[in-house]
Amino acid sequence: MSLEKAVRSILIADATVTGLVASRVYPQRRPMGTAVPAIVYSSVFQETNEALATQGGIKRTRLSVEVFDKTYGDTKTLRNAVESALINYTGTTQGETIDSLRLESAVDIDETNEPAGDFGYFRTILDFVIWHK
Repeated sequence: MSLEKAVRSILIADATVTGLVASRVYPQRRPMGTAVPAIVYSSVFQETNEALATQGGIKRTRLSVEVFDKTYGDTKTLRNAVESALINYTGTTQGETIDSLRLESAVDIDETNEPAGDFGYFRTILDFVIWHK
């Protein structure tokens, strides 16, 4: 969970991101009834790089970051802020050393007609690949 905490810390430390979402950055899912815009993050998978005789301690994690807002344009604005805060980030935060943070893919979703979704919201899912230790 420390990588997720590190990513949340990076997002919360970014003035543009917090100017848009305040502290509405949640693990796994957005709590029911909370306001948008908001960000949700979750680890999709993690691999540990192994040396010949032992684990090397370097991990590769795919992290999903979802951004929600009421309009497509506002969702794109939040997406751009998240990308600016995360892409190419290197450093240590929350006890996690991030060596590489790259955007691998992104998809836009319109939830206006999705029965299980929050009607009327737009969402973009960003998948990042992070090398860390």
